Amino acid sequence: MTDMLSNTMTLEEIRAKALCLYEALHEHPEPSGEEVWTTESIKAECNAIGLEILPMRLQTGLVARLRGCGDRAVALRADIDAVTLEYPLRRPFGKAAHYCGHDCHTAALLTAARMLSLLPQSERKNDIYFIFQPAEETMRGAELLLSCGLRTAFDKPLTAIYGIHNRPEVKAGDIAAESGPRMAAKCDFAISILGVGGHGGEPQLCRDPIVAAAELITSAQTIVSRSTAPQDACVLSFCSVNGGSAKNFAPTGVELTGSIRTLSDEVMQAAYARLSELTDGICALYGCTARIQRTAFSPVTYCSERLLHMARSAAQAALADTGCGFASPAPAMGADDFAHFAELAPTFYYWVGSGKADGSSVPWHDRAFEADEGFFPSAVLLYAYSALQYEKSSER
Repeated sequence: MTDMLSNTMTLEEIRAKALCLYEALHEHPEPSGEEVWTTESIKAECNAIGLEILPMRLQTGLVARLRGCGDRAVALRADIDAVTLEYPLRRPFGKAAHYCGHDCHTAALLTAARMLSLLPQSERKNDIYFIFQPAEETMRGAELLLSCGLRTAFDKPLTAIYGIHNRPEVKAGDIAAESGPRMAAKCDFAISILGVGGHGGEPQLCRDPIVAAAELITSAQTIVSRSTAPQDACVLSFCSVNGGSAKNFAPTGVELTGSIRTLSDEVMQAAYARLSELTDGICALYGCTARIQRTAFSPVTYCSERLLHMARSAAQAALADTGCGFASPAPAMGADDFAHFAELAPTFYYWVGSGKADGSSVPWHDRAFEADEGFFPSAVLLYAYSALQYEKSSER
């Protein structure tokens, strides 16, 4: 490690501490907005480290601070919620499980906080804020933090916010630190189609919303194939269809939900506008009425070009310590509401590999998902080195 961090924790101590925290978190998964035990555990660890926990109007999640000697601040973020399960499992998992690795992120950030607290304050030029964000899976946690006091939490200029997410397609410990889009913008939508119900044997007296819904689901795929340029990434998914309960009766209404994902805000706007047109037109064609609304939105998770040099420097330092390497995976079409923090300061979002050496890793949200423990040393050191980066170009 660099001279600055070499007297804090060894690689083995980093790995052992992070794994201990991870195992406890992994056995207590809590869904978005219900991370009570998780929050109390994080709070206890922050108190043990000696961090200052900021007063915020939050039910779950927290923000802690470690003072430096300079006149600026940086922030490090980890998400803390688990994935809600469609079919609850037996305990200890119950209705949620850590199938996206947020327990790994939280354990890594807490371990990095301990490392940084062991440095003399004179070696921390930045005040360091540790953001433990709830409700990432519902894309509501970042906006909740912003509305509950995060905008006014910083008493020094905030110059950067860094986030880390594991990537199972990348070898454990390797790091991707590149500018540009990393995760997609996501717009969740709900469509209500209202028709005229009636007996299945008298279709001429009905205005069947199921037929209209089926046509819409099929036609909406042309938004990707015919309304979006081939070089622009766009995914449109219908994820639930609800309507009807009897086998001989056309229902009065059908409810559809889904999402649009893009790597460009402009493509997102165009795709949603086209979906609205198709919804109105197709439903009218079948004698039905429709209403479409956005239910959640997160912009593109974008890595700032301004932070690229410092981010690469932090990654290089971490990799020099762990012996891992750089990776260049393609942007993911999953979404992360980390993007909302860009209103506060330039943001940078790293991938750290969590893939197993034997190639058996599965994607996020798969029930067989499990991060390789080789993720931890690189992630912990990457958080720590990022916090210590200082914008020399803007020194006063």
